[in-house]
Amino acid sequence: MNYIKAFFQSESAGGISLLSAAILGVLVANSPMADQYFATMQIHLGPMTILEWVN
Repeated sequence: MNYIKAFFQSESAGGISLLSAAILGVLVANSPMADQYFATMQIHLGPMTILEWVN
């Protein structure tokens, strides 16, 4: 648990998290789960879709 706390307090945590999310997104978008991935991106959260919130 201390490792996780220390990681998120480090300066590089944001960059590593963003890079990890981008890699995961590319892998899922190019996998058999692509249909579910793109359908999830079209779910509305308030006035915009998830895709619009992310971008």
